[in-house]
Amino acid sequence: VKMLGNPSNCIIEQKLPEQEEEAREILKGCLAIDPAQRPECTQILNRKYFLSATKGFMADMQEIIKKDAEEFQMRTKSMMQASKAGNISTDQVTHLQTILEDKQEVAAAEPQANS
Repeated sequence: VKMLGNPSNCIIEQKLPEQEEEAREILKGCLAIDPAQRPECTQILNRKYFLSATKGFMADMQEIIKKDAEEFQMRTKSMMQASKAGNISTDQVTHLQTILEDKQEVAAAEPQANS
C-alpha cells in the first residue's frame, strides 16, 4: 500500500485520480487532522458511496442464502430416501429437517429485515 504522506500536505485528487469523487471526499473527511472535522461512522456509512454498495451486497447475500437453502433441501430429501432404504437413522433425518426449517426461516426473514 502506497502511503499518502501527511494528509494536510497532500492533494487527494492528485494522489488518487482514478477514484470516484465521492470516495475521495470520504477519504478527505477521514484524514482531517482536527478530529472535530472528521465525520462520524454513521455519517460515512450513510453516504451514497456506501449505500449503493450495501444494496448490492444484501441482494447478493439473499440470493446465496436462498440457493443454500434449496441445495440443503435437495440433500435432505436424498437423505430421507436413504433413511427409507435403511442407510441412515431417522434421528439423523429429523436433525436435518430441523436445520432446513431454520435455514428457510432465515431466508424468508431477510427481505423483511431490509424493507
